[in-house]
Amino acid sequence: MHIKFKLIGEKYSPTIYGGYFIIYNNDIEVSIVCIPSLTISNDGNVFNSIIKESCIYDECGNEYDIDIVLSINKIIWRLVIETTDNILRDKIKVEYQPTYF
Repeated sequence: MHIKFKLIGEKYSPTIYGGYFIIYNNDIEVSIVCIPSLTISNDGNVFNSIIKESCIYDECGNEYDIDIVLSINKIIWRLVIETTDNILRDKIKVEYQPTYF
């Protein structure tokens, strides 16, 4: 039987230079999503960067659907996992690693 669960998180004051979003399953890296720098227009306005990485699969066939929004104030992520493993929720860890220049 397939089950889905969602992990949502946010971090305030991210770097404007982007970074990386890393998913771990039992401390083993499943995927790294690159988060680009914020877009700044000619008039100095800052635009949100939205990243959508979907249909990432691990070697066990678990599906990871990731939405990430980076703004000047915070980064927000939503990770939806579809699996047949009832205890996978307890094994998943996510990490945001900012890029500093």
